[in-house]
Amino acid sequence: SCDYVLEIARQHQAQRNTLNQENEALRRKLADISNDNDDNDNDNHGEGTTRSSKRQKMRNPSPPGSDNETLDNTSGGQSEDQFVNAIGQKFCILYALWVHKGEDIFKVKLDDAYDAIERFENDNNKVQGQLQEIVSLLKEKLNQDTILQKWVRREFMKSLNSQRANTASRIRHNCSAVFGILDTDLVDPEQRKARFRGRIGWVPNKTGGGTYSSVDVDIIHKDYLGKYDLSKIFLSPVLMAARWALSSDVSLQEVGSSTGIRYFKDYEEYLTMLEVGLRRRKKSIVNIFREWDAKIFPDTASSLASAKPSNDYISNCPCCLMVISGLNGLKFTFLLNFA
Repeated sequence: SCDYVLEIARQHQAQRNTLNQENEALRRKLADISNDNDDNDNDNHGEGTTRSSKRQKMRNPSPPGSDNETLDNTSGGQSEDQFVNAIGQKFCILYALWVHKGEDIFKVKLDDAYDAIERFENDNNKVQGQLQEIVSLLKEKLNQDTILQKWVRREFMKSLNSQRANTASRIRHNCSAVFGILDTDLVDPEQRKARFRGRIGWVPNKTGGGTYSSVDVDIIHKDYLGKYDLSKIFLSPVLMAARWALSSDVSLQEVGSSTGIRYFKDYEEYLTMLEVGLRRRKKSIVNIFREWDAKIFPDTASSLASAKPSNDYISNCPCCLMVISGLNGLKFTFLLNFA
């Protein structure tokens, strides 16, 4: 129910606030250690003094009263280390669990001619799309020269990876209530494989083996009839991240170590279907958003469920905005998982 979603969100925020307070000193110590390591490396190249002083200067927080103090505690009053850490967490929750190329995405040149409409046309555009999102978030407080510093990419990726592990743990420990099963059903990987692989896309072959499909998946369909159905996909209240929770994979990785499921690639495939279908106003895709608007935003004036949509409904529909604006990732899938 929506109340369950809100309760999970409150618990998550409370724990996050507590952890942020408790780990503030530790993060600073880690940053100092990282600084020392960088200084040692730079000394070996005769540049230690210059780079060390430059980096310390760049870590000065923004002055009080700046416009950056207003967004979700990811700016004002924080050191730059804390800010980048918070942005890594935010990206993981709102945008994506993984980043194309890892830290090396920061080495990719920002393309001023990038068009978000073409994001899923090729791999280079997918990389550029994520880079644009990351830079946009970091620019709330950091300038372009600072963003290109090695400590920023390290801190960002460390925070994102940590948030993903924490999120995965929460999903697996809470999804039993969603599926109406016992917690003990999820403890053992082999037990999960035996009981649930048929629900998360396992397609057997004639030789006794099989593979996992990205679309022939029970739990991402409403009233599943054994194969992919565009009119029913993404209408199940238990999907996306819950797919991993029922798998035999111990940790949430881009490719499942046990199942071979390509979680990141499949996620982008789902997002492509939704975004492209929405932009082209395909009836089956619009209906997906209409049904979720009815469940999640029933009283919103711009909800597709509230009235006949206008020509600019994509610009107003709450669930549509989550996808089109880039605020997709777990924010969208969590709403779907626990609705």
